[in-house]
Amino acid sequence: MLRALLIEGSLFLLPFAAYAAFMYFNHRTLVLAHWTPKAIMLLSLAALVLVAAGLFFFEEERGAKPGAHYTPARVEDGVFKPGQLK
Repeated sequence: MLRALLIEGSLFLLPFAAYAAFMYFNHRTLVLAHWTPKAIMLLSLAALVLVAAGLFFFEEERGAKPGAHYTPARVEDGVFKPGQLK
């Protein structure tokens, strides 16, 4: 769960960090006047698109194959066997 939160959080912050870097390297300053409502709206939209794409991509990558059967976790002879998809 933490991995998903870190990935999606990073994807959300990426457009803002890129814009801040762009503004810093072009103007050598991070003036709040450059962060107009229009810029913030466009950055938020780009961030949401990245998060949606990330959710789709990472969920597709993690999914089980069609017809896979889940074997639940169990303890055999005192040894824990984790659940798995077969």
